[in-house]
Amino acid sequence: MLQQIAMEVADLDTLKRIRKYLVEQKAPKVTAIKHEGPGNDYTFDFDDPEGNRLQFFCEIDQIGWDGKSRPKEQWKRFTVED
Repeated sequence: MLQQIAMEVADLDTLKRIRKYLVEQKAPKVTAIKHEGPGNDYTFDFDDPEGNRLQFFCEIDQIGWDGKSRPKEQWKRFTVED
């Protein structure tokens, strides 16, 4: 079972333009852009016409050589205004 497909884009402005386009096209279940941890990335989800969950994201943290993500107390979760 496929949970979702995620696609990385260049930056937050690109992410906003993609989301705006999908909203204008009335794509189903387009979420707000959120800033989430542990990747500390900007992201939003939507459903394609066949009901598959798709995600766009940008500016995700890279895991260091130690294999650890950003500590939970540094996760900054908030919703981005359009």
